[in-house]
Amino acid sequence: VAVAVLDGVGGVVGGHEASALSALILGDLIVGGPARDLDEIIRDVDTRVCDLAGRLGERSTMASTVAGIRIRPGGYEVFNAGDSRVHALRDGYLVQYSTDHERNGRLTQYLGGARRNVEPFVGGFRPAGDGDLVLLCTDGFSRHVPTDDVQRAVTGASAIEQLWGLAEGAHDDASVVLVRWCAATRPADEARPPHGPEVKVDTGAIHSPVVDPSRSTPTVSTWPVAEPSPADGDATTDPVEGMESGAADGSSDGPTDGRLSRVRRWLRR
Repeated sequence: VAVAVLDGVGGVVGGHEASALSALILGDLIVGGPARDLDEIIRDVDTRVCDLAGRLGERSTMASTVAGIRIRPGGYEVFNAGDSRVHALRDGYLVQYSTDHERNGRLTQYLGGARRNVEPFVGGFRPAGDGDLVLLCTDGFSRHVPTDDVQRAVTGASAIEQLWGLAEGAHDDASVVLVRWCAATRPADEARPPHGPEVKVDTGAIHSPVVDPSRSTPTVSTWPVAEPSPADGDATTDPVEGMESGAADGSSDGPTDGRLSRVRRWLRR
């Protein structure tokens, strides 16, 4: 299982498309491809986004941040590029396990952006036990909501609803994901799922009224997912709506290109 938040970089055309495209490619490589190291996967995503963006005229510099986790039986693998974050709750305090790629107010790492050779952060940590909480968020959330408020919210009832409430009024779009490790909740006499431990994922996105959603819109994705019916590949459908299902459209291209042909047509409209 993998979970990620992606946030289109503002100030350039195509941030919304960049986050959607990056999520599609990332999900396809993590789930559909062979087992690979995360840093290799992130670099591959960057290369493919740059290659496609280079053929899209004014969107040639579109870019997106990413922060996520890949969940293994022994714990979490963490990856990020940009200022979206991965936190975990430790003894009542939020601990950041990602790295902010930022210098003098400018991002130094991201996916796309008409450049190559992204240098993502890749790390990992073990869960503290059953019920362990991991929080993923875009910078629209982390810059707006005080850490103390987040720590109180995640330990209370209806945590994700409280987090949504804290993000109201943010000056940037905000996405937040709460992942709860549930490895000890399955009865002892019941078989474990083949992919490893169980987790519960709660997601939320708040789109600020002061931000143009066509320029920078955060994306939340989880993999693996069920394949949709062939009808879901209609070219007139916004690919963001089908992004988490990784919809194939019947193209004869390779696995990633086939799934992205719908996005290509949508980007060129």
